[in-house]
Amino acid sequence: MTVKPKAFPKVFIVTWCREAELLYGSLMIFKTLRTGFPTAEVTVIENASPPGLRGPIHEAAEAAGCAVQQLEQEKPHWAIVEEVATAHDGPTVILDSDLVFWTKVEDWSFGDALMAGRYLPEFADPFSDTLTFSRLHSSHLWFPRPEALREKLAYWKTWRPQAGNLFKPHMAPPGWWRWDTASALFHALGEQAHRFTKNELDAYDHLFCGSHLPLVLPRMGQHWGKLMSDLHQTAQTDLASIRGVWRMQEEFFGSRPWSGRIEHG
Repeated sequence: MTVKPKAFPKVFIVTWCREAELLYGSLMIFKTLRTGFPTAEVTVIENASPPGLRGPIHEAAEAAGCAVQQLEQEKPHWAIVEEVATAHDGPTVILDSDLVFWTKVEDWSFGDALMAGRYLPEFADPFSDTLTFSRLHSSHLWFPRPEALREKLAYWKTWRPQAGNLFKPHMAPPGWWRWDTASALFHALGEQAHRFTKNELDAYDHLFCGSHLPLVLPRMGQHWGKLMSDLHQTAQTDLASIRGVWRMQEEFFGSRPWSGRIEHG
């Protein structure tokens, strides 16, 4: 009997940088990428950053053994997630650039799941001023069986065409309730959406807002804003300083129950 070798995932990293002061968030993942994915085929989707900022991203990506796909026109992030999730065969992973890996994750498996990632609960989001519904966060998303996911999506499209695109964010009514990227897919998949365990969460950390911190800070309030600002500052010179930061982030989400309005402060 021939044993089929385990398929390592194809990995895609999305980069985008608005200004030179934020380049650290676009370059961070390349420092530990091969700790998490030592042998995986990795493609960087450079999502139309300003031309003057692309060079350092290309250099860091190529030094980490990645191919680079340069987009000249920016694509919505959700559309890139959808494309990665449905256009390939075999296990596929999409990553943000402001991630740090502490241990190998390349050989993770998730049974019959069609999607796997970090679970975020519903919370009152101070940035979008909405109740943001639960989902698997798109910063580190696995699609273990894209072929089966494509079949399920095609079936749903035939059976319930009015459901629309399950990857695309939307609000209802505008500016009140928000389903972020792939939130609708997460809810539709039910038990086939695997939530990362504590052990899996301990294998990496996500800084959050590595490409747009200045836009977020004014709405975070004094306490959480200072914590986030300090984390970004120290992470630029000491990656180990953010190890386990996911636990603090859990406290933030847990502190934001929906009351019908957003309280800033």
